[in-house]
Amino acid sequence: MEFIERARSELVRALGVDKAALKGEPGLVLAVRRVEADYLSPARFDDLLSVTTTVQAATHARPAPASAARRRSAV
Repeated sequence: MEFIERARSELVRALGVDKAALKGEPGLVLAVRRVEADYLSPARFDDLLSVTTTVQAATHARPAPASAARRRSAV
């Protein structure tokens, strides 16, 4: 989950959102509301991972990112 969260943060940055500026906005919180995960096979120490995040759908206030983490040997 840590790598997927980092990928989500990078997507937000790539979309031009300044998270540091948003933190100063009173009453504004960037929170993950829902997580659904299918663990198909484990990653092990020293495995190289490929993590992708895309926006499946979005409204003005609520993007719906989708992420996938795969071992590089399985990509």
